[in-house]
Amino acid sequence: MLTRVLRGDPRKVSRFHDFAGNAAPLAAYARLPTCIASTLIKKVAGRHPAGPWLGYRGIRRLADLLRPTWQVLEFGAGNSTRWLADRVAKVVSIEGDPAWYGRIAVAVARRTNVNLILQPPPYDAAFAASLAATFDFCLVDGLARDRAMELALSKVAPGGFVYLDNADVQDDEHQRARRLLLARCEPASVEIFIDFFPGQITVSQGILGRVPRLGRG
Repeated sequence: MLTRVLRGDPRKVSRFHDFAGNAAPLAAYARLPTCIASTLIKKVAGRHPAGPWLGYRGIRRLADLLRPTWQVLEFGAGNSTRWLADRVAKVVSIEGDPAWYGRIAVAVARRTNVNLILQPPPYDAAFAASLAATFDFCLVDGLARDRAMELALSKVAPGGFVYLDNADVQDDEHQRARRLLLARCEPASVEIFIDFFPGQITVSQGILGRVPRLGRG
């Protein structure tokens, strides 16, 4: 029982490490009280945190990065869909789970700048062609991260940004998505967030990168 409390997941060194074994940096602990509070509210009152289920510092970075004119492509709909829609011109959100799609469809029904699409992976050429030509920012979460990353990288505009959630998960799907992102992004642009996140006392990793502008890379 003690091991379960301290680890949270048997595949982890502890709750304070990500799946790759990286310890949360000291900067992450500033939001640990908020994390604990949101977890207790979720467990006791059944209320999920209102913001994206991403690491706290990743959320803050994206809040600074996003622009009102941007077109955004999201894989894995949820609280992040509404959060993004409050900050950008258009969100195209792709969800592969029909039950979850139904719940989010109700939540975003009045959002005129959200296009919620039910589309399970894999994403074939016809589906890719049905999307807009380019996006300023892509958030890769949800199902089939590697397939989603392939499509995101084919759709992000030159100089645009891609964020991969749960980049520390040690399976083929997540690690291939990580490799694809790092191979495409400008090395100097890569930011890695090892952090606590809302609603669960544990640490995960997100990666933000910028693809080269035209004529570079």
